[in-house]
Amino acid sequence: MGYGGVVGEYIIAPPWLVARMMIGGGGYSIAKTVSETDSTRTLDKISSGAFILFHPQIMFDFKVHNWLSLGGSIGYFLPNVGKLHSLTIGFNLMFGKT
Repeated sequence: MGYGGVVGEYIIAPPWLVARMMIGGGGYSIAKTVSETDSTRTLDKISSGAFILFHPQIMFDFKVHNWLSLGGSIGYFLPNVGKLHSLTIGFNLMFGKT
Protein backbone atom coordinates (compact mmCIF):
# COMPACT_ATOMS: atom_id res chain seq x y z
CA MET A 1 0.00 0.00 0.00
CA GLY A 2 1.17 3.49 -0.76
CA TYR A 3 -0.47 6.89 -0.47
CA GLY A 4 0.22 10.61 -0.51
CA GLY A 5 -1.58 13.91 -0.54
CA VAL A 6 -1.87 17.45 0.74
CA VAL A 7 -1.68 18.24 4.47
CA GLY A 8 -3.31 21.22 6.18
CA GLU A 9 -2.85 22.17 9.84
CA TYR A 10 -4.74 24.45 12.22
CA ILE A 11 -3.18 25.51 15.52
CA ILE A 12 -5.85 25.12 18.20
CA ALA A 13 -3.89 26.03 21.34
CA PRO A 14 -0.43 27.46 20.61
CA PRO A 15 2.12 25.99 20.90
CA TRP A 16 1.00 22.50 21.96
CA LEU A 17 -2.26 21.42 20.23
CA VAL A 18 -2.72 21.12 16.44
CA ALA A 19 -5.45 19.69 14.19
CA ARG A 20 -4.21 18.15 10.92
CA MET A 21 -6.02 16.84 7.84
CA MET A 22 -4.47 14.92 4.96
CA ILE A 23 -6.47 14.62 1.73
CA GLY A 24 -5.03 12.45 -1.00
CA GLY A 25 -5.06 9.13 -2.74
CA GLY A 26 -3.22 5.87 -3.06
CA GLY A 27 -3.29 2.26 -4.07
CA TYR A 28 -3.17 -1.20 -2.55
CA SER A 29 -2.45 -4.74 -3.67
CA ILE A 30 -3.07 -8.01 -1.82
CA ALA A 31 -1.30 -11.20 -2.92
CA LYS A 32 -0.71 -14.71 -1.60
CA THR A 33 2.62 -16.54 -1.97
CA VAL A 34 1.97 -19.75 -3.92
CA SER A 35 5.55 -21.08 -4.01
CA GLU A 36 8.98 -19.80 -3.05
CA THR A 37 12.56 -20.89 -3.66
CA ASP A 38 15.89 -19.21 -2.94
CA SER A 39 15.78 -17.29 -6.23
CA THR A 40 12.07 -16.99 -7.19
CA ARG A 41 8.70 -16.31 -5.62
CA THR A 42 5.35 -17.03 -7.29
CA LEU A 43 2.42 -14.84 -6.20
CA ASP A 44 -1.32 -15.13 -6.73
CA LYS A 45 -2.91 -11.64 -6.82
CA ILE A 46 -6.08 -11.57 -4.73
CA SER A 47 -7.14 -7.93 -4.95
CA SER A 48 -5.84 -4.48 -5.89
CA GLY A 49 -7.22 -1.01 -6.42
CA ALA A 50 -7.01 2.70 -5.81
CA PHE A 51 -8.55 4.82 -3.07
CA ILE A 52 -9.28 8.41 -2.02
CA LEU A 53 -8.05 9.24 1.46
CA PHE A 54 -9.06 11.50 4.36
CA HIS A 55 -6.82 11.31 7.44
CA PRO A 56 -7.81 13.71 10.26
CA GLN A 57 -5.52 13.91 13.31
CA ILE A 58 -5.15 15.76 16.60
CA MET A 59 -1.50 16.28 17.57
CA PHE A 60 -0.04 17.47 20.87
CA ASP A 61 3.43 18.46 21.98
CA PHE A 62 4.67 19.12 25.55
CA LYS A 63 8.05 20.66 26.29
CA VAL A 64 9.72 18.72 29.14
CA HIS A 65 13.06 20.54 29.08
CA ASN A 66 14.63 23.14 26.79
CA TRP A 67 16.10 20.27 24.72
CA LEU A 68 13.34 17.59 25.09
CA SER A 69 9.70 17.46 23.97
CA LEU A 70 7.14 14.67 24.22
CA GLY A 71 4.39 14.47 21.66
CA GLY A 72 1.71 12.28 20.25
CA SER A 73 -1.15 12.06 17.85
CA ILE A 74 -4.45 10.30 17.39
CA GLY A 75 -6.34 10.11 14.14
CA TYR A 76 -8.40 7.98 11.81
CA PHE A 77 -7.22 6.63 8.45
CA LEU A 78 -10.36 6.94 6.30
CA PRO A 79 -10.03 5.80 2.68
CA ASN A 80 -13.07 4.99 0.56
CA VAL A 81 -12.23 1.24 0.84
CA GLY A 82 -13.98 -0.02 3.99
CA LYS A 83 -11.49 -2.76 4.93
CA LEU A 84 -8.62 -0.22 5.11
CA HIS A 85 -10.21 2.05 7.78
CA SER A 86 -8.15 2.21 10.98
CA LEU A 87 -7.41 4.21 14.10
CA THR A 88 -3.90 5.72 14.14
CA ILE A 89 -1.92 6.50 17.30
CA GLY A 90 1.60 7.92 17.41
CA PHE A 91 4.12 8.91 20.09
CA ASN A 92 7.15 11.19 19.59
CA LEU A 93 10.35 12.05 21.42
CA MET A 94 11.97 15.22 20.05
CA PHE A 95 15.54 16.16 21.00
CA GLY A 96 17.24 19.51 20.38
CA LYS A 97 16.65 23.15 21.16
CA THR A 98 13.59 24.76 19.57
